[in-house]
Amino acid sequence: MNKPTALSSYALFLFRWIIVHSLVWGAIYYLGFDMFHRGEINSWGDAFAQSVSLIPVGLLFGVGLGIVQGILLRNSLAKSRKWFSVTLISHSFGLTGGLILSVGQIWLVAKLFTGWDVLGLNDSLSIFFPVQQLMLVNGLIVGFAQARWGFRTSYARSGDRWLWGLGNGLAWFAGSSANGMIRMPVISSLVAGAVLGLITGVFLVMIFGQAPSTPVYPPARAKG
Repeated sequence: MNKPTALSSYALFLFRWIIVHSLVWGAIYYLGFDMFHRGEINSWGDAFAQSVSLIPVGLLFGVGLGIVQGILLRNSLAKSRKWFSVTLISHSFGLTGGLILSVGQIWLVAKLFTGWDVLGLNDSLSIFFPVQQLMLVNGLIVGFAQARWGFRTSYARSGDRWLWGLGNGLAWFAGSSANGMIRMPVISSLVAGAVLGLITGVFLVMIFGQAPSTPVYPPARAKG
């Protein structure tokens, strides 16, 4: 049986995918969890404190996106519950790890090329909260975790599923860049979620070779 590839199935999948990602991002902002705090980080203590504060945000993203993505991908995943588990765990550490890695990279570059210890005892030196870099690292962590363990039980083409790690990182970077471009915070967060959904949705269509919400027909096994 041929796989359905009608333009309407692509459009319907992308519409649903964009809407749910927009609503999840908007809901997390509405609940008061601001992962875009743009304060200064003056010490490693500040960096670790802010990274710990991002754990609840990561958990909310993991639960929200794990559920809605699992539902929309259920026809393309052999085990959608595994997708939820991978999404929840990777998001729990993605934002935190992203902040630590981003701050560490900025500190190392400044130390090597200027000799300044931007997280030392000098209060005049500091690192501004690296929002886009943090979200890029978070997207890469989550994306490659899903590619390694989530898509492993899917009908995605094995060679293409690793594109998801790069696509997810790009999507989170673009979404965080879009956030704040509109002065109305709630609308801005909805737009950021929509950008995240649009980019990841396009990558999913590329990976599966069809709209993932349509039934997937695995190749029949040879008899004998």
